[in-house]
Amino acid sequence: MTEEPDSATGPGATPERDAGPDRAAGSEAEPRGGSRRRRPSLVRRALQLAGGLLAVPVVGGVIVYLTSPNGSEYRRAWPERTAYMQLRIDAARDAGRPLRIQYMPVPLSRIPHAVQRAVLVGEDAGFYGHGAFDWSELRAAVEQAWREGESPRGASTITQQLARNLYLSPRRSLWRKIREAFIAVRLEHALSKRRILELYLNVIELGRGVFGVEAASEHYFGETVDALGGDQAVRLAATIPSPLHDNPATDTREYRWRIGLIGPRAFPPDTAAVDTGAADLGADTAVMDTAVMPPDLPSAGTLAAPADTLTPDTIPVDSLTPDPSRPDTLRPDTTAPDTAGRGVEGTRRPRS
Repeated sequence: MTEEPDSATGPGATPERDAGPDRAAGSEAEPRGGSRRRRPSLVRRALQLAGGLLAVPVVGGVIVYLTSPNGSEYRRAWPERTAYMQLRIDAARDAGRPLRIQYMPVPLSRIPHAVQRAVLVGEDAGFYGHGAFDWSELRAAVEQAWREGESPRGASTITQQLARNLYLSPRRSLWRKIREAFIAVRLEHALSKRRILELYLNVIELGRGVFGVEAASEHYFGETVDALGGDQAVRLAATIPSPLHDNPATDTREYRWRIGLIGPRAFPPDTAAVDTGAADLGADTAVMDTAVMPPDLPSAGTLAAPADTLTPDTIPVDSLTPDPSRPDTLRPDTTAPDTAGRGVEGTRRPRS
């Protein structure tokens, strides 16, 4: 009997043996090639990661913006208590010193032109010409800080300050500044410029437990705000940056420096009598040549304090002392040392 050749070793098996490795190689190569086609490249992964990282702050910012207050509840109503008021009350209670809040909001029509002008000049001269932020002032503050090697001076607008007073705190932090910026933008969209200024003048802190220009007028001068003149208006405006330390009662060196800075700019000494009457701001979109007041509010030429109550830049700021015969005015003290030129914008404030 003829023995059949072994299929594993016979000639007919050669193609199968030759094809075996090819098939094996093919079965290994195909998954590798397919895996490369399905696997994202490193560049694509990097782009996806970058997109994800960018999306987080954008989405977070949108959420913070949409959930931030916009002040619409105060279009026609006065705040019963601001965040600053509550902060001072809590701090006084913790210190065992109960605090009585003095807060008497009044309509803008009762706040004299002089007070409005002095505050705008001292805090935000371009208020009617910009939105929530004053970009030119921010740029100037950063440039000055760079030149002097110090932290930037404050460049907050009145809208930013109102946002801080109504809803936040004076604590310095990046998170607070972010929230303040979002709230300020929303305030500008929800409220008119007139209402923003009206709220600001009525809730701004002006002393221990003293909030708003009406309460401050009665606290420091013993009269209502509608009776104030230019000199008293400047004193109130000079109180705003540091109300607990520098105010008409403490009369610190820095406070007097601010008076010398604000007074001549708000009320040029070579102009006529001051208009102490109060009036509604009315239109709030156009800007006068001074970039301070809306069109229906008198310009500096008709709204100036008497020359003997507010001193020009040439009078040393250290020479500003209360006149005993007229406690609501200032007069030059000829015995003071010559320190003229200190009240120049852009300089650092003196330490008390």
